[in-house]
Amino acid sequence: MNTFDKLEELSNHLRKYIDNRMSYTKLVLAERVSNIFSKIFSQLIFIIFIILFLLFAGISLALFLISLTGAYYWGFMIVASIFLAIGLIVLIFRKPLFQKPVTNIILKEILNSEENEED
Repeated sequence: MNTFDKLEELSNHLRKYIDNRMSYTKLVLAERVSNIFSKIFSQLIFIIFIILFLLFAGISLALFLISLTGAYYWGFMIVASIFLAIGLIVLIFRKPLFQKPVTNIILKEILNSEENEED
């Protein structure tokens, strides 16, 4: 075997290595993305149930307040005011309540995947 054949074999091995490394990177990226989306999906399902709970709790509270005040508009107006106050509080504190935790969860998932990859 001469030098040219060895260089050609080395080139072929290098090409295979690069192809394998690219395939591995694609698989790792796909795993990370699927983990992140599955966590987001499960959180969305949880949020939907919370919204439904709040909807029915609000209607129940409004009906209870109707029985206390004797007027439909007062019961629903009080509940609407409560929801408006909660909405404004969430709007004011949305960054520490939602943006930072979501960012931290995504970064934690990516960094944990990288640590597991090194092991």
